[in-house]
Amino acid sequence: MKLKMFAGAALAYLVMPPAPLLAAEVATLGCIAEGIDPSVPASLAEDLFVTTPESAQQARNDAAIDAVAGKAIACKEKHGWSDAAMEAGIAYAITALTLPAAEKALTGDGIDPVVVTRVFRALPAEMRASFQQDPIPDATIAAYLGAAAGAGLKVETEEHGAHLGLLAGLLAVAEGERAKFLAN
Repeated sequence: MKLKMFAGAALAYLVMPPAPLLAAEVATLGCIAEGIDPSVPASLAEDLFVTTPESAQQARNDAAIDAVAGKAIACKEKHGWSDAAMEAGIAYAITALTLPAAEKALTGDGIDPVVVTRVFRALPAEMRASFQQDPIPDATIAAYLGAAAGAGLKVETEEHGAHLGLLAGLLAVAEGERAKFLAN
């Protein structure tokens, strides 16, 4: 009787569809940024638009990075991440925490960040990834600005262009780090 129950349970296990392992991992990616002290994103965002002396900014960033790293260790332990997944999670979290500041800058320029994000995501994957290069290839910049103009976005000043590039860079990092996270 016990053998039949065991065989039945084993058979049921074998015919069940596999659990989507990556879905669980994707769901944990936001763990680091969730519930983080509000001063952390503000400090990280300041680095996007440096307005303080470098030494003061570095001290603020060190504290913010330490806070993110502390949350990352807790998330790693909670979710069983690998070291590589944790590192990707940290970079992803820092990006996620600074995206609102970049979006706010674009909004202040009169540019809709939702449209900018749509334009960025419509670019080919290899072109999106090239926003992480330093310097960004001229062909990438030209294609991005052309697509932005085609979407009706007006880049009227150098600052507007810098803000467009900043958002694209952050989106590229988020996309790349998400892929690294899932690969680990």
